[in-house]
Amino acid sequence: MRSDQLNLWTPEDSAKLYRIEEWGGGYFGVTREGTVAVYPETDRSRGIDLFDVAQGLSARDLTPPIIVRFPGILGHRMRHIRGAFDDAIAELKYRGSYCCLYPIKVNQERHVCEAIRTFGHELGFGLEVGSKPELLAGLALTKGMNGMPLVCNGFK
Repeated sequence: MRSDQLNLWTPEDSAKLYRIEEWGGGYFGVTREGTVAVYPETDRSRGIDLFDVAQGLSARDLTPPIIVRFPGILGHRMRHIRGAFDDAIAELKYRGSYCCLYPIKVNQERHVCEAIRTFGHELGFGLEVGSKPELLAGLALTKGMNGMPLVCNGFK
């Protein structure tokens, strides 16, 4: 590619090429500088530039591969799910209740389960387990979380 062509490329071109708006769900985007940003609550005024994060990690002698986690995305998604069900319940005048359960088998990593537990407790969500190790993990996660459902789905 010629140098005069490079000057014509814009961050919008990158966003379009990689279709970030389509797969990012509002949580990812391209900054004015052409880098990728994360918006944990989909608020474009509160983004985290992944290039800046990588440079900061590099300055601390941390090199790839590195996992960067954004529990705010989990919390935002869970609030969205809760809101959708609450709206449907109100619209349809449903007299029952709703309780979302997170199946631990989906992702057993501690940081994920702890984030799900913390956000879920606030929203009336619970955990679903299907094996003895999952039950032990679920019991440990929900200790002191009175009223948080822990459903054991042991029958397969």
